[in-house]
Amino acid sequence: MLNKIIKITDIGRYKNFNARGESGDLRELTLIYGPNGSGKSTLATIFDSLATKSNQGIRRRRRIPQESSRSEVKLRSDKGLIELDFRSGTGWTQNDLNIAVFDSKFVNKNVYSGDSVFKTQRESLLTLFLNEEGYTLLNDAKGVNKSIDKVNLLQELLFEKIKKVTDMPKALFCKSFKRDGEYLNNNATITELLKDAVFKSQCVEFFEFEQQRVSLVREIRALKKRIIDIAVAELIKHQSVINKYLKKLSANFSITDIGVSTFDSNLTQSVKYSIQLGDYKHDVCIANGSKPNRPHFETLLSDAEKRTLSFAFFMSKIELNPRKQDMIVVFDDPMSSFDSARKMATKQTILSVSEEVAQVIVLSHEPEFLALFWKDSKVKNPSLIKINKLGGLMSELDVWDIETEVESQYVTNYKMLQSFVDGNQVCERTVAVALRTTLEEHYRLRFPLDFTQKEWMGDFLGKIRNAADCDSLAAMKEHLDELSMINEYSSPFHHAPQPEIDIDELFSFAKRTLEVMRK
Repeated sequence: MLNKIIKITDIGRYKNFNARGESGDLRELTLIYGPNGSGKSTLATIFDSLATKSNQGIRRRRRIPQESSRSEVKLRSDKGLIELDFRSGTGWTQNDLNIAVFDSKFVNKNVYSGDSVFKTQRESLLTLFLNEEGYTLLNDAKGVNKSIDKVNLLQELLFEKIKKVTDMPKALFCKSFKRDGEYLNNNATITELLKDAVFKSQCVEFFEFEQQRVSLVREIRALKKRIIDIAVAELIKHQSVINKYLKKLSANFSITDIGVSTFDSNLTQSVKYSIQLGDYKHDVCIANGSKPNRPHFETLLSDAEKRTLSFAFFMSKIELNPRKQDMIVVFDDPMSSFDSARKMATKQTILSVSEEVAQVIVLSHEPEFLALFWKDSKVKNPSLIKINKLGGLMSELDVWDIETEVESQYVTNYKMLQSFVDGNQVCERTVAVALRTTLEEHYRLRFPLDFTQKEWMGDFLGKIRNAADCDSLAAMKEHLDELSMINEYSSPFHHAPQPEIDIDELFSFAKRTLEVMRK
């Protein structure tokens, strides 16, 4: 697993980040909060670069001007230091990590782009779902295909020489021979030419090439059949797992009829599948313009549902990976475009996979989503990182105080009042303003039907004063005088010009505010 982000230089918003103390520490579960535009996607790109062993994504994010860029990345894994240095032109060192990244790049490459599913995505999806044996056979088939192209070229070049002598098209020339090169003695011109040793040797070589081509074609046909058999078996397993995750995520659709297309001339295949939505079935292989009067992928699923489908594809790949216990799985904004109803299910899904893989890293611009992990009783000692924006379009990583980040303003103010009463140094004017706002939020929570968000402390005091004995606010009358005096003291601090502050008086009213809220 990855243990620490040590250094990021001249990439995206990271001008010169060097880890200090625990900043950049990575654990079995790492939660990284990055506001929009802070450099969160740059981190995801670095992880993806490790996964793909390609520097192209990072290269596109190098700081301008690139001529003076000193772009570097240093990380530490449990196997040692991992470095990338653009100055030396080298790629990653010691990069044998097993990483998978769910981000917008994964979606665009494997599932859909814009609002449509293209053949290129379905081709990439097949590569994603093929097991190791199928992927090896596919590479073997590509090698055989190159050999066929080479033999065809050599045969064509040789026939150009034969044609100059015979002045015959290739089809007519071949009719005088069996496929193995045996001469049929049916053409006077060729009969005469075969008396020449050079011509005869050219004919022999031509049909040797033909025998090689026939043998290679048979070989590639056998490989294609084996690849298709493996692909179909794998895809059937994935269909079951994908639909399991769609159900977990409360999707109202499923996928069906998953299979594999036939090979095209470039020896590429693609996944074919349908989306089942109620009684309607949509074949994603149908181009949007081919049947304009029927629903298509563009309109059939919402943005949230398309992202859910992509997430289910990714999770299926992780679950069926035979080496998943060694995997580092990175999620970059898995909740993007999701509706709030799926937040808990998404969190539960990610935590479930975290028990089966080596490490999980979750990046998000929503602190409340990451807080779901932090608050979960099963989560022990996660790494908490915040991407802080600095001046000059720069960012750095720091330890994240998640409790302060996600707590309500009421809790923040309450803690501040208590800290002031306890004798800690706190801005006195901020305390004076917070007396009334803390009371207001306290009683809005306590009496949500009687004290709305558009009412203030004066309105609430009036309701208490006029409450009948049977009203829910009647019991508050015993605190009416105390609340009125605190409100009278704090209210002037909400308007300009603000009065001077007497520390002893402020201390007394802060203490009285806390006491009345505890009754």
